Amino acid sequence: MEIRKMQDIILIIDDAREDLDLFQAMLEQHGYMVTRAYDGQEGLQKIKEDSPMIVVSDVMMPHMNGYALLKEIRHDQTIAKIPVLIV
Repeated sequence: MEIRKMQDIILIIDDAREDLDLFQAMLEQHGYMVTRAYDGQEGLQKIKEDSPMIVVSDVMMPHMNGYALLKEIRHDQTIAKIPVLIV
């Protein structure tokens, strides 16, 4: 089993499981470790726990949408520099 470095983690946040499955399958084929979250609140927690190299987030989600998530990320200096792709 290959041990991945923390910077190889990509966090995908989306409330649509089909989209999560698709993104995860594509990224894992290219050797990335993928973690998942189902809304912005869960995503924010996982960002703090996993320190992913990039976050891919849906815009429309329950509890906290992608724009609110991005605002929270940019206001927390410990995670503010993590790149975020909003789809």
